[in-house]
Amino acid sequence: RTLEEEKKREENLDIPFPGWRALELENRAQVPQVILTVRDEDGIIINTLPAKNKKGVNRVTWDLTYASKSPIKLNAPPSKTNGYTSGFMVIPATYNVTLSKVIKGVVTDLSAPVNFEVVPLISPALKGVPFEAIDEFRSDYESFVADLTKQDLILEKSLKIVGALRNAMKRVDKRDASLVKNLFEVHQSLLDISLQMNGETVKSEVGEKSNPTPKDGLMIGYMALSTTYGPTQNHIDALSRAHKQLNGLANALTPISKQTLPDLIEQFKKLGGPWVEGLSDIE
Repeated sequence: RTLEEEKKREENLDIPFPGWRALELENRAQVPQVILTVRDEDGIIINTLPAKNKKGVNRVTWDLTYASKSPIKLNAPPSKTNGYTSGFMVIPATYNVTLSKVIKGVVTDLSAPVNFEVVPLISPALKGVPFEAIDEFRSDYESFVADLTKQDLILEKSLKIVGALRNAMKRVDKRDASLVKNLFEVHQSLLDISLQMNGETVKSEVGEKSNPTPKDGLMIGYMALSTTYGPTQNHIDALSRAHKQLNGLANALTPISKQTLPDLIEQFKKLGGPWVEGLSDIE
């Protein structure tokens, strides 16, 4: 449409108004994309790479990493990479890549898969762990990070809602002394879970070290997967310890978020208090 209007403008012809709906659809339109999809021998997608949508010969370099499995939060800032982010290094194996186009949400392959090999550049003096063990550790670590992020968000939401309810209790039409006490006790329980999840704030204020927490597993796993050697037994044991701690905290947090808080919310709704944001957001 723009090219046609440009020609009419040069010829000094009338340019009709396309209509508001047409302009709205143009405003929503997404630029056509060209992508490269890397898969393993089983057809599992390893990574998706953005390619340049322009004429001529264009080169795309894959950094030999999986697609990032970092959890995605709803309030996360817009991605500078348009969602294409790198994760951990792949292991030596046979892969294939396919060229595709994406137009209006429809993915169309433009080529057949092309196979290629990823091989080690050198044989290190210190022999690392088997590649299969590295891949298994990576999968366990990504699962741990997802679980940790989920429980951390549930804990954060629960603390915010309890805080909002305690504040809202100051403006209710009817006073319920038992609810005030129960909200206080739940708040204390959530703070205890937060202390075990994040470490002791009082100790950190004076530089004193806290006991190990599940969040220690984040750095442990990341460091283990940042080398070509792979995870040591210490890495594996430390991640296992962090995961067991997290499971224990999840077992304590789940009854609060799924049963205790919803019950307290229902009690609060009967007291004629103000509207409170997020009362239906607890899992």
